[in-house]
Amino acid sequence: MAKTIAERSCVLCRFKGHKKGLIRFVSDGGKTMLDLNNRLPGRGVYLCRSRRCVIGALAKKGLFSKAFKKEADPAYIKAALDSAKDVLISQ
Repeated sequence: MAKTIAERSCVLCRFKGHKKGLIRFVSDGGKTMLDLNNRLPGRGVYLCRSRRCVIGALAKKGLFSKAFKKEADPAYIKAALDSAKDVLISQ
């Protein structure tokens, strides 16, 4: 029997792909965090592993609040996206 592959979409550009090829952000208790190991509890939101999508997500207000279906603190979002930029630079 063939195993199905978990496919996710980037919240900015809507690219669909395997979840390991995307960067996951989690909202847990009102805090938005970068989840590099795809293991943290909470609702997950995915972005492409491209600088364009990470920088675009910084510029688009309300993107994470809409995706998480609740208000997201902009300070936590900015910190998580800055961490994601650092990860992209190191790769």
